[in-house]
Amino acid sequence: QKLCLEKLLGLEHSFRQIILLNTEKKEILRVTRLSKVLSKKLFIQNDNTMFSQVRENKLYISSIYIDNVTYEPMVLIAVPVTDIFNDYKGTLAAELNLKFMWDLVGGMKIGKNGFVYIVDRYGGLIAFRDISRVLKGENLRHIKEVNKFVNNESDSISNIGSISKGIQGNYVVSTHIAFETPDWAIIVELPVLEAYKTIIMSLMISILIILLSFLLIIIVSIYLSRIITRPVMNLRDAVKNIGKGNLDINIETDSKDEIGELALSFNQMVKDLKTTTVSRDSLKKEIKERKEVERELRKTEEKFKRLFNEALDAIVIADAETGIIIDCNLATTRLVEREKSEIIGQHQRIIHPKEEGKKGDFTKSFKEHIGEKRGQSIETQVITKSGKIKEVSITANVVEIDNRKIIQGVFRDITEKKKAEEEIKKLNEDLEKKVEKRTAELNETIEELKSFSYSVSHDLRAPIRHINTFSKLLYDEIKDYLNEDTIKIYNNIEYSSKKMGDLIDDLLNFFRLSRNEMNLINVDLNTIIYEVKDYMNDELKDRNIEWDINKLPIIIGDLSMLRQVVTNLISNAIKYTRNRKKAVIKVGCNSTKNEEIIFIQDNGVGFNEKYIDKLFGVFQRLHSDKEFEGTGIGLAIVKRIINRHRGRVWAKGEENKGATFYFSLPKKEA
Repeated sequence: QKLCLEKLLGLEHSFRQIILLNTEKKEILRVTRLSKVLSKKLFIQNDNTMFSQVRENKLYISSIYIDNVTYEPMVLIAVPVTDIFNDYKGTLAAELNLKFMWDLVGGMKIGKNGFVYIVDRYGGLIAFRDISRVLKGENLRHIKEVNKFVNNESDSISNIGSISKGIQGNYVVSTHIAFETPDWAIIVELPVLEAYKTIIMSLMISILIILLSFLLIIIVSIYLSRIITRPVMNLRDAVKNIGKGNLDINIETDSKDEIGELALSFNQMVKDLKTTTVSRDSLKKEIKERKEVERELRKTEEKFKRLFNEALDAIVIADAETGIIIDCNLATTRLVEREKSEIIGQHQRIIHPKEEGKKGDFTKSFKEHIGEKRGQSIETQVITKSGKIKEVSITANVVEIDNRKIIQGVFRDITEKKKAEEEIKKLNEDLEKKVEKRTAELNETIEELKSFSYSVSHDLRAPIRHINTFSKLLYDEIKDYLNEDTIKIYNNIEYSSKKMGDLIDDLLNFFRLSRNEMNLINVDLNTIIYEVKDYMNDELKDRNIEWDINKLPIIIGDLSMLRQVVTNLISNAIKYTRNRKKAVIKVGCNSTKNEEIIFIQDNGVGFNEKYIDKLFGVFQRLHSDKEFEGTGIGLAIVKRIINRHRGRVWAKGEENKGATFYFSLPKKEA
């Protein structure tokens, strides 16, 4: 049984583990690509749906689920095990990795801009070129074609293709095909413009031909019309000029018909008028100038009245000597809740509270104010007809018109402003209290996180050291009796425990970066680069590496942190160029007004820029351990350090054409 299951596991790399169970749902044998701890996470003994279908001699396929460790899609498949009499003797279950579907669907192309994706019976996204959307467990029932599949609306007409919004939100022509087993469907989309490109081009050409034909007809019509009507139009224009008093005009025409005779008659009439008509040019000019002046005066007056009445602030005009209100705008009536007739002709005290009047005459106080601080504002109060007190800001000025001094006061209602200021003051006090409380909570949380990190470090390291030590002791005791497969298992244990230790070290280093204080000094990046380069050359004497290092600037930063940034980036460049006969690593700098931008370029395997969001994440890797070793935290540490230096980190690359990593640091002046 074990041999058969191991051969099944080896036949298809998508199988992650295969389990044989008896009729009592008890596990007989399990072969797996996972460690024992991880493989035990697959519990199927209580899956009654699976056992009921298998007992009926049916194939069982579970729902898709995402693995918590690898974030890859998985499915459980089960078949019955029978003897030669077709009697049920047990169940054979296999956990299948559907990542090959991601690769298959991601490589499919429909036209230039089309998409292919797979959904389950409930509309859940199973496979798509954008893996992040699959990992979110996105449901696409809102897409018309997916909804057809979910509701079993498929027929021969719908499969021709329909126009609707697709997975990217644009309008597409789409169709789908449902699988019999499993109960999924493949959806195919092509943008409408690409699908109907030929028809659209034909329509555009037809419309262009129609427009050109229409334009040609218009041009020909205008030309013929001018030939026929030009003499009549010339005669009409000449008559208009004569009617305006221009007697120096002469109608010229080559026509010998009735129009020509009429033109000659008009010319003779003009000659006769010249002998009997007195020029009216001077009189018309004087009348025109007077009308223009009157028109401008009316416009100015109307503009002033409109500006005065529609001003948002209240404007009051009063006699400077008597304090009698001469005029006010509509905003004043709204401010004091009185009609104009109730304000004009009254003393200014009508709009001020009695308490204000006791302090002194309003007119005199304004005279003093204007004399010392002309055009500046003072704050006071006004009273409405109903007795309501309002806070106002008044800006006043004195002008002299026809030997009469006039006070012009602009009143702005600041009642709500005063209330808002009080409200803001109260909110600021509340906010300060909340900030103090939140700061205390954050400080307490930080202390707890420090204790937690040290505790986790100790609690995780101890079991790993035990695994390493006891497995080594066990190996030394029985190594002479072990076969090749058992030695391979021991090597895997040793490698895994070492990697776990590296992960813990890297993770703790990452967390320490957030709380370690920075020792800011002048740092010569040239010294760091050459130190790292010399160290790498000593460690990798068998590698053929060509270095191209340009002069780098001196910046202000933490020396040890920046050395870690350079070491991580150059180590990456060396690691990902090891399959090249000759590795080329270039280091340089580009300066802007406020930043020094350092770049490290290599000619290695590069990366696909659609996965660039994963580059600087914790434990995010674009290659497996078999291809390139690592913990996936080095670039996250680089980003954390550069962020603490108030810089930026980014990268550019192309598969099999190398990569360039950039980080910026503020200039010393900045």
